[in-house]
Amino acid sequence: MRLKTTLSTIGLCAALIGCNSESTEEGLENGASNTINFDYQVSSLFQQTVSDSSESTLNYFKVGDTSSIVSRAFTSDQIMVGELQVTPTSGGVAQVFTWSIYLDEDTWEAESNLSIDLDPGAYDFELLLSKDDFQYVASTTYVVVDGTNDVPMTISPVIGDLVVNVSAVEELEDFKFQYSATELNGLTDPQIGVSVDGAAEQIFSINPTTGLSDTYLNLDDGAHHLDLRLYDANIQVGKSIDAQENVTIVTGQNINMDLVPLHAETQLILTEAGGDANVTVNLPQLVVDEVGGINNLQAIFAVVGAKNPLQETVLTFNPASGGYEANFILTDLQYDDLTVDITFNEVDSGENIGRCINTWTLSALSQTLNCEIQLRRRAVIGGSLLAVLGINVFNQGSEPVAGAVIKDQNDNILGITGSGTWGTKGYLKTYLKAGDYTITAEDQTNNLMGSEAKTLTPLDIENVLIVLNSPIQRIGTTCATIKADNPSSTGGIYTIDPDGDSYGVEPFDAYCDMTTQGGGWTLFAYHKDGHNQQEVDVVDKNTLGVYGDDRWVAIRDSITTGMMFIDENSLISLISKEKIDQANCTQINSIDTLLSSGFIMLDENSGCSVMGSDYTFISIRYRTVSGASIYQYSSLKFDVWPYLDNSSDSEQDELYYYIK
Repeated sequence: MRLKTTLSTIGLCAALIGCNSESTEEGLENGASNTINFDYQVSSLFQQTVSDSSESTLNYFKVGDTSSIVSRAFTSDQIMVGELQVTPTSGGVAQVFTWSIYLDEDTWEAESNLSIDLDPGAYDFELLLSKDDFQYVASTTYVVVDGTNDVPMTISPVIGDLVVNVSAVEELEDFKFQYSATELNGLTDPQIGVSVDGAAEQIFSINPTTGLSDTYLNLDDGAHHLDLRLYDANIQVGKSIDAQENVTIVTGQNINMDLVPLHAETQLILTEAGGDANVTVNLPQLVVDEVGGINNLQAIFAVVGAKNPLQETVLTFNPASGGYEANFILTDLQYDDLTVDITFNEVDSGENIGRCINTWTLSALSQTLNCEIQLRRRAVIGGSLLAVLGINVFNQGSEPVAGAVIKDQNDNILGITGSGTWGTKGYLKTYLKAGDYTITAEDQTNNLMGSEAKTLTPLDIENVLIVLNSPIQRIGTTCATIKADNPSSTGGIYTIDPDGDSYGVEPFDAYCDMTTQGGGWTLFAYHKDGHNQQEVDVVDKNTLGVYGDDRWVAIRDSITTGMMFIDENSLISLISKEKIDQANCTQINSIDTLLSSGFIMLDENSGCSVMGSDYTFISIRYRTVSGASIYQYSSLKFDVWPYLDNSSDSEQDELYYYIK
């Protein structure tokens, strides 16, 4: 929307005589002869203010075609008045002009009712305009040359405290909304409401070609609460996210706030055999605010399906976190494809103000769904830029799983199921931008995962059910590198590739201890006294066995730190790689198999006969007493030794063998 004006010298002189401004007269004494034309761009126009009592005063400011207003008589309702301050950028006395702009009511063009002449040079132009309780500002720096000059300026609304004088324009913070015209093109009459620190909401018409551009905040630095609502004509469909509404104003720093659609979450808690169902409906505060209080709201919940006849219930809401909550029971409800319909009526007027309709397949024990509210705001209409995605995670037994980590296809963590203040334990609600997603759920405790693809559009509300049906695929060179790359990694089965991708054995699964002694330890054997070594595909904490030769050699050659041993009593022993390499009889790098080995390491003060009491070893033998044991009788000692004497076999029968 272009606001264009042509200013004449004659018009300026007449205006100056009327306003008797000393600073303006000083600017004319220089005999300047350069006509200044301002090319206005309106980024957003105030349309109305919504007070706390929900009463609205409409003030439409539209801008007209300059060709149709030359001979037109203006009224006070059609003029925006204020001051223009012009300051040489090189320094000097600022000139302040009383200023006004005519606003046509049929088009989005404007022209000034005054004109000025200036000496050639660079100037800072700062414009402050007022209309009723609203203020707009514009500022630019421009080099004026001999002749006519078109000076572009963008007029933007001021939100917050009134600007006391025109010089304060330089101190305004630059507040930017991140909503493009492309994202808003689904709205026929986009508008946005802004409430600062609980004050009355101010409604803006949004430029349909540029979106809402820069809007100025005349606020002190520090903490503020900004509440945004998005409208389309007289329907609200969007709002700001609660977690983003408390902002800190810092000079020169932009503030980013997302908008999401209005939505109600519904929880159905069913018995295994069907029958009665406990239902919870969570209602956002905005619906209650629209009717002036919960006592003026009537909500009717209806459900019907092929196996379920129509049931209707008038809801009774009680205060809850973020809004209100209703709890009730539906009787004789069977698993089925259901249609859920919630209507909201204003009691005193009898008007329908909103409706929520959704379908849901009842096939698991407990479920949560999102239901979009088409809320009719009698003042305005809203929309959203983000989509709402409700995620339910179940195991293969159809039980909801709490604590599942939810990620997108770029491995960004979206949240954890059951971590919210509302919903079933396998539920998570998240806000996402429009696009194609692969949503993955990981139950790290049980090493299970599942994923589902979903396409989201702006203002979309979707639900997805993810079943944990496959092992988690986590890959790294070793457990140590995985821990280094992701210090928050927890213990469990990971896929490792110790000898790299280009050669050697294929990647394989291994148990990683990510907490003991700094974490990053790879379990390569679980052995006990009197047990023959046997090869297993995955060595874990529940299965006796060792890795086959190829995998063992790949793990052995990756050692950088040392070895750790944990017995059935949770006693921990450690020996460094440096000491292992000092063993004079058997060193780890000479052991190519665990299936027939007696010792992984052997050091002896005299000879290598394992006679007497002068040896240190790591045993993985078939022996009734010392098959899974460690000794330290030679001069080569363990770094951590928890046992009462120099042999472990009298205090333990089993060992977990780790390497790092």
